[in-house]
Amino acid sequence: MADAQRHLTRRDALRALALTACALGVAVRGRAAAPAGGGPAVRFTVFSAKPITDLAYAPRLGAPPQKMQFYPTARSPRYEYRGLMPLRFVDATTGATVAEASVPSDLREPLLLFSPLEEAAAAASASGGKPALRYQIA
Repeated sequence: MADAQRHLTRRDALRALALTACALGVAVRGRAAAPAGGGPAVRFTVFSAKPITDLAYAPRLGAPPQKMQFYPTARSPRYEYRGLMPLRFVDATTGATVAEASVPSDLREPLLLFSPLEEAAAAASASGGKPALRYQIA
């Protein structure tokens, strides 16, 4: 809904962004990319309603993690990943995996939407202290 000056509210803009991503088939689940020669290249951008700090990913196997930039009102710059799925996102300070995404091989430039998992702490304690994923990606 628009406010009195006919501007979209932040909540409505985020809802529209999420619906657009779903409508375009950007849901990233369950399918793995072909493993030929290090895997196909995927160029992607990221967004989160609350910008995430200290998140990184390795652009290819054996490469050092690259820190990522989240913006509060826009998608990030484009990042490129070349390798087998899933694409893993790590905490830049600890190196622990905090999110994973399996990008279908037919998608080349997806927008990955990060949302925090509130039950991550409960899942970690239930699994005997094994770290759980902190973010869900659509």
